[in-house]
Amino acid sequence: MSLVWLSGPISGAIVQPYILLCSDRCESKWGRRRPFIAGGATAIVISLIGLAWSKELILGLASVFGSEQEDKITASTTAATAVLFVFALNIAVQPVQGGLRTLIVDTCPKEQQESANAWAGRIICTANVSSYVCGYIDLPFWFPFLGETQFKVLCVITSILLVASVGLTCWSAKESPAATLEAGLRGDMGLFRKLTYLTTSFRRLHPEVKRVCATQFFSWMGWFPFLFYINIYIGEKYLDSSPTHSYYSQAPISQADMTTAARTGSFGMLMFAIISLISGIAIPLLIHATDRTQHHPREPRLMSTILDTIFTWTSSTRRLWMLSQILYATCMLVTLVVSSLVGTFILVGLAGISWAVTIWAPFAIINTAILSDADDENEETGGDNYERGMGTIIGLHNVAIAVPQIVSALVCGFVFWVSERLGFEDGVGWVLRIGGISALAAAFLTTRLNYGNENSEMIATEEYKLEEMDQA
Repeated sequence: MSLVWLSGPISGAIVQPYILLCSDRCESKWGRRRPFIAGGATAIVISLIGLAWSKELILGLASVFGSEQEDKITASTTAATAVLFVFALNIAVQPVQGGLRTLIVDTCPKEQQESANAWAGRIICTANVSSYVCGYIDLPFWFPFLGETQFKVLCVITSILLVASVGLTCWSAKESPAATLEAGLRGDMGLFRKLTYLTTSFRRLHPEVKRVCATQFFSWMGWFPFLFYINIYIGEKYLDSSPTHSYYSQAPISQADMTTAARTGSFGMLMFAIISLISGIAIPLLIHATDRTQHHPREPRLMSTILDTIFTWTSSTRRLWMLSQILYATCMLVTLVVSSLVGTFILVGLAGISWAVTIWAPFAIINTAILSDADDENEETGGDNYERGMGTIIGLHNVAIAVPQIVSALVCGFVFWVSERLGFEDGVGWVLRIGGISALAAAFLTTRLNYGNENSEMIATEEYKLEEMDQA
């Protein structure tokens, strides 16, 4: 089971950068990214349908060979087939996820990168909310023609929406022809040469991209425990606060209590997704700062100072990302003293604000740095020495997201093992707190970023101070 969980990060660290490197050199008339996006979407649909109907598939094959009933061999084969489809699904997601992220860099100018990535984050949050809502709806009752189980209907609906959205994207996106990235890399490259090129591309990344990758490593070290275990943690808090059962007591847990605990955990994640969506809509709007003199030209000095501070901290993607890391770290560390279910819900909701920033801010920073370097490649920045492949850069950035999840999974396993040995019951709580410490490290690393839009903020601030002096 652990290997199945890690198949996503492993494929994200290996498959995505390789496929995006191939897309950088794709000369198809359909474009560089769209063939991979369409192929990945097709593989996702096949994997979803195969996963949902794996039992029927194996029973059908068994009947062909003369077996009319389900036996242990058939059951084991069904389980193995489902695992294979999960692995295939995690691999198929990579060209779609990476291709769409790279398509934003390819098709949107530098000035629109923040808005484009913010809209991508909003769509992700909307999909998260929709998925959790579907979990509360009796889908087979409303869509009996799509399947007899909740999972089957959900897979079919997901496949339909995926085909529609990917089809619309591929139809509307206008890609530019592939360009030569480096001398000697034209034409076909063998698998070994491509992998070698990827491993050596890290040192050629733009310095800002390197700094973002370092920040992402610790950021996702912190997010992995939350995303995988927070529903269990909420369920534990429910059982601990339940009048019929205390989680830390020796009384047996009834099936009804376990079911309610699982639903409580799912409700907490639904609340997390809703707050992420609301925050994802509102927070990016703070980045588009306007001339403050239009809003408070003659405010008292104290109010002017307060507004100036708010303007400074909310008009920068880098600072918002740093604040979101600090907020998330605080929420995780406060679990040491917050034990109530209501308090846990509040912390999970606040973490949703951080998540809304996490899923778009680093991409906006990287994309802007890439395009700025492309504009300045002939200046002193030495842009000609940096990696030029947009897909390769996005793929390597995904390595910085995927690898820490693998490391974090190993750390979580070690913490659970130590907790069991020492008799600690709050193992999940401790992995969340360790994640909070990692988020603090990520917050510190964001201070090293040199995001370009802060220059305009400094200019706006100086202009405002000069106008204040003139008015005085």
